[in-house]
Amino acid sequence: MVSAAGVRHCPDRVQGLVEMQPPQTAGELQQFLCAVKWMRQSIPEYNRLTAGLYAVLEQAMKAAGSRKKAKLAKFPLDQIGWGDQQLTDLAAVKAALLKMVPLAHPSPTAETCLYTDSSQDSWGAVATQLDPGKVQLLQEQQHHRPLAFLSGRFVGASSR
Repeated sequence: MVSAAGVRHCPDRVQGLVEMQPPQTAGELQQFLCAVKWMRQSIPEYNRLTAGLYAVLEQAMKAAGSRKKAKLAKFPLDQIGWGDQQLTDLAAVKAALLKMVPLAHPSPTAETCLYTDSSQDSWGAVATQLDPGKVQLLQEQQHHRPLAFLSGRFVGASSR
């Protein structure tokens, strides 16, 4: 939804994801993660929050012998050890959905800031904007307006 305050996701859609029952099949988990992925630019630490759920989905895909939704819809998650940790991960993602902040409209006159961080296995970034001349203030006095949150994992060649 676009307004003068910025861009945010439809509250009804967010609430629908939050109210979803925990997935019973790999297909349901895949559907939930695909829906949440559309909102990732508004979720700080998206990759960290979803990593455990994606690991379970990958495990289910290998066990089911397919990445196709129709095959995954028939694969129960309890066959690969879905349990308390995954329910905790799911709750953390749902809590993050409720805390999403609107993303600001880019302004050609504002100062753009990019903050990055990385570890051995993942990376993250947030792009923000400040009113002109405010970048010299102490950070706690600055009013950053987020433009996007990004994160990812180092896999394959990028992990070496």
